[in-house]
Amino acid sequence: MTIYAGETLVVTHTATNEDVALTDVNVLSVTIEIFDSAGETIVDETSMTWDAVQERWEYVWYTLDDAATPQPLDPGTYRAKVIITSLTGTENWEYKRIRLSRNPV
Repeated sequence: MTIYAGETLVVTHTATNEDVALTDVNVLSVTIEIFDSAGETIVDETSMTWDAVQERWEYVWYTLDDAATPQPLDPGTYRAKVIITSLTGTENWEYKRIRLSRNPV
């Protein structure tokens, strides 16, 4: 599915430990930080929310003016860093690539 610059995007993440899904009960926190292609921070590190119905972590990213980002985003490739912090304080990082396309209209 194409994601266009200016749309609201739900970034999702799932994780397991020994085949057991990590939920809000088994971790201290799950956060996300989003960067542009130059490595500049677009979204400062912020919490992801556990969705028990979908059984996944979610962050709603508003790519519109006056929303979670300071300006409308240009089409291009962005990188999200998801940090899972265990109950013992150990961190696990995973990266996601996000591609925003130009609206064809």
